[in-house]
Amino acid sequence: MIKETTKYTGILVLIYIFLCLMTPFNKYLRNRSIKNQINYLSQILDKGYDDKLQRKFPEGKLFSNSLLALSTIEYCDANGKSNEKYSRIVDNCIKRIQSKNALEIFNPNIEPKYGMFFNGWSNYVYSTYKKSSLFKFSKIQSIVIKQSDIIESRLESAQNDSLRLLDTYAESNWPADNLIGIISMSNEELKESWIKKILETAKHKSGLIHHVGSNTSKIRGSSSAMITFCLSEVKYSKN
Repeated sequence: MIKETTKYTGILVLIYIFLCLMTPFNKYLRNRSIKNQINYLSQILDKGYDDKLQRKFPEGKLFSNSLLALSTIEYCDANGKSNEKYSRIVDNCIKRIQSKNALEIFNPNIEPKYGMFFNGWSNYVYSTYKKSSLFKFSKIQSIVIKQSDIIESRLESAQNDSLRLLDTYAESNWPADNLIGIISMSNEELKESWIKKILETAKHKSGLIHHVGSNTSKIRGSSSAMITFCLSEVKYSKN
């Protein structure tokens, strides 16, 4: 009996491992896995798990909801899955992004108001959502459009007098946070000038963009990955 149980358990484990290994290479399994992850993450964030993330990581609530919203939008656009169910997931993420708990870590007295991490990630969600096939099902369209317009105006105003890297916190800036804000904007002229300013500021011998504004010659892998993604999302002239 024990041998038979061990045998069948081993077979089931091997099947499970095989399916896991095959998932990235099989469209059905891959989409099924993404769908299940979206549903699971939506459920736990609805229950307040983003507040636990906020206590563990800086900006955890905003970041987790932004990533789930963006992933859901990308999944729906790529697979023709846009409907009210997935729109509701994104709407709920946006409501949490705009909540008092998400805002409380950010400073309303710096320019731009609440800093670049908040403005960049929230507006990237808004701008991506507005352009998606999912947006027509949204119950908060007017709120998304209004908040996006507010942030666009806020960022343009902050760069109006002298082009610079904008702060996330008081007197502290990160190029990756600036780039997220850049790709969220519709002002192409400002986007191009802003990227050039970041490139001019970087002093690393490799030519890579630095991690933090207080040390323009130091790079980090996590920032470089985010920066590479942002640069791939926007077209700009090098001349």
